[in-house]
Amino acid sequence: MTGNGPGGPEKTGPSYTGEETSQGEIILRTKRRRQIFIGGLILMGVLAVVFSLI
Repeated sequence: MTGNGPGGPEKTGPSYTGEETSQGEIILRTKRRRQIFIGGLILMGVLAVVFSLI
């Protein structure tokens, strides 16, 4: 161990409760970001179908 001390690793940043981190939100503010996101979803679906056929 390097520099963690006897009490364990040092915290480097804010700590959050489980309630604060339990929900996620995808924010797609521009049309381009929405297109990239939806394109990625479609690509994952196509790849899943292709790999299931192999």
